[in-house]
Amino acid sequence: MKVVLSLGGSVFSDMEKIREFAEAIETIARENQIFVVVGGGKLAREYIRRARELGATETFCDYIGIAATRINAMLLISSLPSAAKKVPEDFIEAENLSKLYKVVVMGGTFPGHTTDATAALLAEFVKADVFINATNVDGVYSADPKLDPEAVKYDRLSHHQLV
Repeated sequence: MKVVLSLGGSVFSDMEKIREFAEAIETIARENQIFVVVGGGKLAREYIRRARELGATETFCDYIGIAATRINAMLLISSLPSAAKKVPEDFIEAENLSKLYKVVVMGGTFPGHTTDATAALLAEFVKADVFINATNVDGVYSADPKLDPEAVKYDRLSHHQLV
């Protein structure tokens, strides 16, 4: 079975969480092909904030965020014996690596795409059987529930609907 996991960047501020997710990923990978898309978390937010202060455009800030996701991907790869040791830059490369490795970990791919959107697009591209969104939010909403009290929580979405 092909599984795509979207892993929020908040995980990367806690070494124990990284180890826990790595253990779970390795367990799932025993009988499945796993693709993991990781977020940039605190690292991305801090560097993007600094870049904005220096006058960077939003698109350039997105590229900084993508770089941060790839650094986090390398950190997670460090804890995964069955993972490819290369962070793919696009979906074609991810799919090719999956022919050699049980686990492929990647970051962002294109400015303007969130980690969740990238993971959903990857799930569609590789024809994943399962899409898992691991985040510090209790679900997917129509808007940020912290900012919009009218935000609606979706009980179930396909990766097509998420995108």
